[in-house]
Order: sequence, then C-alpha cells, then structure tokens
Amino acid sequence: NNNNNNNPNNNNPNKPPVITNTPCLSPISEAEYKTMRRKVRNIYSNSIKESTARRLFRQYRCLSVDQIKGILKQFNYEETALRIAKFAYNYTVDKKNYMNLKRFFKFPSNRNSFEYFVNSRK
Repeated sequence: NNNNNNNPNNNNPNKPPVITNTPCLSPISEAEYKTMRRKVRNIYSNSIKESTARRLFRQYRCLSVDQIKGILKQFNYEETALRIAKFAYNYTVDKKNYMNLKRFFKFPSNRNSFEYFVNSRK
C-alpha cells in the first residue's frame, strides 16, 4: 500500500483560492475604500506603497474611477501613480470614465502615456 500524498487529486490546503473574472457591477463600499486608502497612505516607502496598492486592488477588485483617483493621490511620485493607474484599469467598474484620470497627471509625457494605454484597451 503506497500511501504517499503525491496524488494530484488531493486537495491542497496551501493552494490559493481561484478567483473568477466575474465583471464588477458596483464599486466597493465607502468603508472598504477608506480602509484601502488608509493602508496605502500609511506606508512611507514608495516601492512598498506600490506593491501594497497592487495587492489591495487584487483583494478589493471593484473600484470606481473616483476611488482609484483617491488611491493615486497617496503617491508622491507621478511615475508611480501612472503605473498604478495602468494596473488598476482592470479593477474599475466604470471603464468608460477611465480617461477622466488623465487630468490627474501633470506631466505631458505621463498624460500621453496614460491616454495611449487607455485607448489601447478599448
């Protein structure tokens, strides 16, 4: 009797749950948004702040453009905010309004990069 646990049909408790790509119909609650924003705001290291924001977008999944803008405001560097804005595109409930975030960026190169990105997703 070979009793090893290499059977691929065994349930692996360490395996992360499968997240389905169900479309977002409504944004997260105001309380969830404030919690997310506070978690990002309370981190001072830019790289850790960016990785935390990415993790939180994956966790909360469905945000409005206004909520995403609030998260972008937590970043000190516009280049980082641009990367987060591009990353967050897949997590917004109102993609038709996503181009409104273009005004958030002050540098023309970042505005152009953002506009190109959004147009390439249509």
